[in-house]
Amino acid sequence: MTETPLPQPASEPWQDKPISFLDARKGLQPGLAAFLDRVRQVPYVTAVETLQFYPTLVVGMDFIAKPATPSRVEGWFTNREARNTTRFEVVTTARTSDEQTAVVQDLRKLLLNR
Repeated sequence: MTETPLPQPASEPWQDKPISFLDARKGLQPGLAAFLDRVRQVPYVTAVETLQFYPTLVVGMDFIAKPATPSRVEGWFTNREARNTTRFEVVTTARTSDEQTAVVQDLRKLLLNR
């Protein structure tokens, strides 16, 4: 079986890719900003948006496909010491569900060592 290639790189340099802190803590969760900065350095990422802060939720960090929108991947960042989690979206250049699946696998490998 042939692997689906990753989507095309974004046109802008990684420094110009926006990170929007839309969660209640506005990105102040310890470690979050540095992690999202690493996310936006991935070539096919075009933007990152935090969505929701969970002050008492501790889940595993992960990336998950959003079937209705191939260009978006949901992410979860957990600070185990602070015992809280932020949910965020990664906007990518993916145009198909196969590319989105390849993106999820690549982000897990690059950023979560899986």
